[in-house]
Parts: sequence; C-alpha cells; structure tokens
Amino acid sequence: MTTIITKYLRPAGLKGARAKATLFENNRLETFTGKPTSLTVSWDHSLNFEQNHIAVAKQLKEKFNITNRLAGVSFNEGKGRRYLFYPLDAVLEI
Repeated sequence: MTTIITKYLRPAGLKGARAKATLFENNRLETFTGKPTSLTVSWDHSLNFEQNHIAVAKQLKEKFNITNRLAGVSFNEGKGRRYLFYPLDAVLEI
C-alpha cells in the first residue's frame, strides 16, 4: 500500500519555510529505482496550510507516477500537524 506523509518545515538559516512529502510502501520507506523517496518544496504563501500539503503530495505522486487516488487526513505528531495520504481502497469501516 502506497502512502504519503507530509510535514511543514520551519525556516532555517537561509532556507525559507518548506513542505516535505515522504513516500512509504507497505508501511516502510522505499526507494524506487534508486531515487530518493521524498520531495521538499518551498512553502507557497498564496496557499493555505492544507493546500500546501496537498500540493507537495501531488508533486510526489507525479514524480513516482503513482496513479491511484489518495485520500488525506491531518494529525498532530510531536512538533506539529502532518497529513497522511492513503489509497481510497484502503479505507476501513469500523
């Protein structure tokens, strides 16, 4: 199952705010054809918080040609809010 987790990176040194998306396959980090499994982009201040996370997740999907539809949910973890994007067919009903 392919999942993407995104997080906000605060400005540091000369780097401005950024959004980072990391790709997981079967609940672990994967490398696809030797390429890095993450993507970091500059924060787009014309977008809101959620839209920035969606944008970086979409860019990571395009980078690795992931074609399945993903749903997203936000959660708090330690230093801030993150987003988890997972396949729609992985939704569990309780």
